[in-house]
Amino acid sequence: MNEIKLIQYVIYDHPSDYPEHYVVRRWFIEPAADEPVRKEKEVYLRTKDLRLIKAHMDNLGLVCIRGILERDDPCILEVWM
Repeated sequence: MNEIKLIQYVIYDHPSDYPEHYVVRRWFIEPAADEPVRKEKEVYLRTKDLRLIKAHMDNLGLVCIRGILERDDPCILEVWM
């Protein structure tokens, strides 16, 4: 079993499963994995106010490591660690 090394928090802008909310999902980066994996089916955080999500991320001591990349799902806003 792989040990989890890092967790990414990905903020989504009104994804299809929650079209009226901003959503945060956690992705786990394991040592032997080629890509991050989402192990949870439920969302980490869901709200209609993006400011609340960013304040929560700040309160956890996380930082935004990147915004949107061309290859990303169109709903992705930011990635935090």
